[in-house]
Amino acid sequence: MTRVVAWSLAAAAALCVVGDTLVVSAYDSLWSSDTWGIHGWPLVDVAGLGCSVLGAVIVTAYPRHPIGWLLVLVGVTTSMSLLLESYSTWVLDHGGPASTSTGRMAAWGALALGGPFALTVLGLIFLTVPDGQLLSRRWRPVAWVTCVGYGLSLVGLALIPPEDIVSKADATAGFSVGELLSSVGILLTAGALLAAVASMVIRLRRSHDEARQQLRWVVTAAIFVALALTAILLDQSLSDDGSQSPVTSIPLYVSYVALIASIAISVLRFRLYDLDLIISRAVVLACATAFVTIAYVLLVVSVGERLDGDDESFGLSLAITAIVALAFQPLRRWVVRLADRAAYGHRAQPYDALSAFSRRAGAGSAPDELLPAVAEAAGLAGSALQSTARLDLPDGTTRSATWTPRAARRETPGDWIELPVKDQSGPLGMIRVLMPAARTLRPQEERLARDITDQAAVAFRNTRLEVALASQVEQLDRRTEELAASRGRLIRASDSERHRLELAISDEVLTRLRQLRAEVAGVPPTGPTPEQAAGFVAAATTALESLRDLTRGLHPTLLTRSGLAAALRAQVGRTPGATLVVAPEALGARWSDQLEAAAYFCCTRAMSLRRPLTVTLRVVPPSGCLEIELEGIALDAAAQQSMLDRVDALHGSLEAGEDRVVIRLPPSPDRSAVPVS
Repeated sequence: MTRVVAWSLAAAAALCVVGDTLVVSAYDSLWSSDTWGIHGWPLVDVAGLGCSVLGAVIVTAYPRHPIGWLLVLVGVTTSMSLLLESYSTWVLDHGGPASTSTGRMAAWGALALGGPFALTVLGLIFLTVPDGQLLSRRWRPVAWVTCVGYGLSLVGLALIPPEDIVSKADATAGFSVGELLSSVGILLTAGALLAAVASMVIRLRRSHDEARQQLRWVVTAAIFVALALTAILLDQSLSDDGSQSPVTSIPLYVSYVALIASIAISVLRFRLYDLDLIISRAVVLACATAFVTIAYVLLVVSVGERLDGDDESFGLSLAITAIVALAFQPLRRWVVRLADRAAYGHRAQPYDALSAFSRRAGAGSAPDELLPAVAEAAGLAGSALQSTARLDLPDGTTRSATWTPRAARRETPGDWIELPVKDQSGPLGMIRVLMPAARTLRPQEERLARDITDQAAVAFRNTRLEVALASQVEQLDRRTEELAASRGRLIRASDSERHRLELAISDEVLTRLRQLRAEVAGVPPTGPTPEQAAGFVAAATTALESLRDLTRGLHPTLLTRSGLAAALRAQVGRTPGATLVVAPEALGARWSDQLEAAAYFCCTRAMSLRRPLTVTLRVVPPSGCLEIELEGIALDAAAQQSMLDRVDALHGSLEAGEDRVVIRLPPSPDRSAVPVS
């Protein structure tokens, strides 16, 4: 109900503005000095209409806010006063269609609702802006003086008979008690207004951050009003007949418009009362009203000579109305865009943020491009001080991006609001927005945020799939490189092994055979002695055993016949300083040929380093994994890489320390560790 009342009063103010324009155009030119400088058209009309509309906007969001109701009240009374003043001037001075008594009553009403009342309400607004509360209890007398001043001026006006009211509706005839009371009341009201401006200045000095920016505009305009009012009072007191002049009146009227503009800037730019959607629609209504009013008035004035009451007047009025209505339709979209820009700033037409995000998300799904777009869209949608978008990747890592407004906003940060991003498969990430203090997301912002998270969920899912695919491709590339490197190492190892075998045969077999050949050649014709024959047999046997050991390769006959433990025991017996420890569960166990060959190679490769070494074999339950522990050895890079190649081929693991190496080889699925039958 309160909203209906507020907007009804605003509509009444708009009708009064239209009526005042038509009445003034009926007896005088709209561009004359009297119309602009004395009556105040169109500056005061615009100020009155702006006050009522802005007050209705505030009341719509905050029905009990006193600033809103004061603005509505001063706007509608100012518009009514202007209409009554122009009507009284038309009737009393230009023979308008009414009696003289009616014109005088209109002049009296114009004085009652005019300047003194407007100054009184402005004083109360200055005392209570922006929160509707006085700065302190010590300012209560100023508010009472403001009201008492208007009361005295109203009582004084009531003591003046209507026939003594002059046509201009801005002065009284003669010096009477009524005029004295009115003058005293106006002076009290003006003094209280100046004190109210001082109160605003004090409030401005005590404010901080965004509140200071809000008050700065209002205080500047209020000082302008106070200076203009002082100038017009001095001018009237110094003039002979006490009348006002356009030189001092026009600055006062301009100050009224500047005051409304400053309040509007505080509301729109610095979000004084947080009225985005309401302001948007109010701006649309104000633009439409202004367009229709100006267009209709211009058409009426331009063809006014034809509207003289003949039979064509009504049809011509209908035609003008239709022309104005049709002319506004092409401008409607532009007006709506302008209204949303005024209300939302960078969030003009809130879903522009969503559409912009959709375009950016469609352009690319890489995290470096997607996450900044999501963070920016969420921050703009909620007018946040900061926003962060986080993407949870399949490998457990996260990617994030942070957005902050380009223009520095001096607002106290409040709470973080978290918006989970998820789909049917589960959580995908999170959007967090930092809101100003004592503020949360409004319903339309919540709906927009949900739409953004829904679209972000699809984009996040696609990005996760793309990142997972890129990771798989990277792993495949890395595995390909590793396989190529392993193949190269195997080829080099094979060449090295053949070269080592050639050198070993030359050193350990051929050398003994040459020595044996020389010794045999030195035997006398009678034959060798028994001791010589025994030495020849021993040397030949040693050479044969060395050749047999060298030609066994990686898979000796004992390993195939008796298993890993028996083959290693035989190798340890031929290696000085080597010790073998076999756990009971691994004593007679057998594994696949590939696993036993890899284990045998790793152990013999370590024994070939000629260091004291302890080899321990054990089976790790419950997987049956073969664990080989080599103690007392530090592998060089070549030996470690050769072991690692064979361990990796069986999906095992190798842990190398300073003097300890642990190798784990999982059994093949078709053959676990089983005892030899």
